[in-house]
Amino acid sequence: MGLGGGNSTGQLGNGTMNPSAVPVQVKNLKNVIAIDLLEGAGVAADKRRDIWFWGDRLIWAEGPYDTIVTKPKKISHLYGVISLELHGIYINLLRKDGTVWRLTWDHMSPTKYLKPEKIPGMEEICQISGDLALKFNGTLCAFPDRLVFQPEEVGLIDTLRNIVQLGNMSRSYTIILKEDNTVWAWGRNRCGTLGNVSYEDSSIPIRINNLDNIVAISVNGAMCLALRSDGTAWFWGLAYLNFDQNIKIYQNVPVKVEGLEDVQLIKAGGGNRNIVMKTDGTYWIFDSINRIPEKVPFN
Repeated sequence: MGLGGGNSTGQLGNGTMNPSAVPVQVKNLKNVIAIDLLEGAGVAADKRRDIWFWGDRLIWAEGPYDTIVTKPKKISHLYGVISLELHGIYINLLRKDGTVWRLTWDHMSPTKYLKPEKIPGMEEICQISGDLALKFNGTLCAFPDRLVFQPEEVGLIDTLRNIVQLGNMSRSYTIILKEDNTVWAWGRNRCGTLGNVSYEDSSIPIRINNLDNIVAISVNGAMCLALRSDGTAWFWGLAYLNFDQNIKIYQNVPVKVEGLEDVQLIKAGGGNRNIVMKTDGTYWIFDSINRIPEKVPFN
């Protein structure tokens, strides 16, 4: 497995803190079946169902903390894991039997070995994302310890049907892909993530009108991607953010990423970078503002 880009917290997992413009081999990992990256840290599960951690989740904290892990360290094991997600102080784990498990760790001791705990009431689950989960029957449910719920959203989650993919950013917004290949969104909209040509929030699902024949969605922070059946990729949400210069650029309606064809997989990325894989196995990246695709150079 290879990663590329910034490496100030050891998030490339190659044993150094040096950035790389090209993908570098992540140490210690083989036969990876699931991976998640968030705010300077990474987690992965391999075919043996060992769980690995690297990077630093104290990227946001001030102080002389020495918690950087530059090479993945094994921190747990759980049979049957098919996906996992970093979520605050938790690593949420989805098993192939539809149950959801959790690892809770202290940021100050990131490599301590942890015992997985099953989350009560989370069963018949096929996807986890943020505060929500998608069930085998195409309905949504929430993690039992979710802290923020608008009254109308409780009823909303109970009534939505025929969902095939879910993207939820905790306490912010939700995007769903339905069986009829339409995309719907609700929640906060200050970055244009609802894709409805406005910046007004909505407590009920809004169909994203210029997205049809969609086969996959991906969200990360306030960046959103969709993949059409014709192999084209579409972007909306946060395009550019510079706190120092107080520059914020939003895209509040999906736009086609020009110059990309035969796309098979999509991943909305952090740090203003998105990545896709074409049917020929090549990987391409593009930033959110200019959206000019560049082929990833593998050594």
